[in-house]
Amino acid sequence: MKQRAARHLVSLVERDHVTVLKILKSVRSSLPRKDEVLARPDPYGAPSWRSAFVSSESAKPTHDSPAAADVATLLETFDSSISRQELLDLATSDVSEGGRRRLWIATMMWGYGTQGLHWDPELNRIAAFLGRADLDERLGRCGQHLQDGDIEAAYGQLSGVAGIKSAV
Repeated sequence: MKQRAARHLVSLVERDHVTVLKILKSVRSSLPRKDEVLARPDPYGAPSWRSAFVSSESAKPTHDSPAAADVATLLETFDSSISRQELLDLATSDVSEGGRRRLWIATMMWGYGTQGLHWDPELNRIAAFLGRADLDERLGRCGQHLQDGDIEAAYGQLSGVAGIKSAV
């Protein structure tokens, strides 16, 4: 269905010289407002994160790393969903090393959603990444590159790192 709609838009552009701006203007009224998008809670796979990182008996982290403790804290903070606004709030509320790490983890929770973490191999890769001794250092360099506007260098901080599938 999406492919057919996309082909239709392409044919309009080719045939009628319709610009992307005209298309966006024509559908603008049906698009959600920015505040609606930011506030919308997106469910994430809390049970998968909980089973991988938090002991069911004690509600304490199962791994001995600051990141595992952060996962436990985030699971308490965000019961079953995370909104984009909550991620933005995390980004500005704590710019420390630990805050940066919690933001990264919360963003992964949000990004994987409810579908991405149902397989043990993926969870094992993420757990290995979050347990890295150089995690905070890498995230710090990544953040600095982003502040400098160098997205390629920021992405490069995660390139070739086990557990980060899209950057490998």
